[in-house]
Amino acid sequence: FTPLFSHSLTDYMLQGSDYKTIWKLAGEQGHRATAGTRQLVYIGDQTITDFTMEVTIRFVGSTGTSTAGIIFRASNDAFSQYDNYTSIQGYYLSLNNSEVRLEKLNYGAQRLQTIAGASGANASGVDIHLKVVARGNTIEIYRNGELLITYTDANPFTNGHLGFYTNGAEVTYKDLVITK
Repeated sequence: FTPLFSHSLTDYMLQGSDYKTIWKLAGEQGHRATAGTRQLVYIGDQTITDFTMEVTIRFVGSTGTSTAGIIFRASNDAFSQYDNYTSIQGYYLSLNNSEVRLEKLNYGAQRLQTIAGASGANASGVDIHLKVVARGNTIEIYRNGELLITYTDANPFTNGHLGFYTNGAEVTYKDLVITK
């Protein structure tokens, strides 16, 4: 596939991105999210429907219950003092050292909905290649080339931003590729 967008993430994305929080650069390691904070950067606009997105992440230190991952088909910022990480509307592929979850977040108006999950180590200090494929109402999640989750949503979010989202984990993101 020919990329619609690709970026090494070793410097800031100057076009096609919307940094909702401050991200640091970590040289060849890429974009770095700070531990203990929620961080968000959107890529593209709210009209994105079907896509394949690939990125490599690396946890820095142990994650515990903190998470980091990919947000997609998302539509708001959710960073007021009254919001938490579930206040965004969209899908969140969240990882920590012990699991991978696909969560459907809806402005915090309903209970957190984990719609699919997979156990398995996501070690700190090791590159983890993530791939999300969204076609219509079906979502596929890959980790290091292995299909972990296939989910078909009967009431899907059909469009929105792509991006990186963290909920307390310190992590780096590099080598972003988005295709149709």
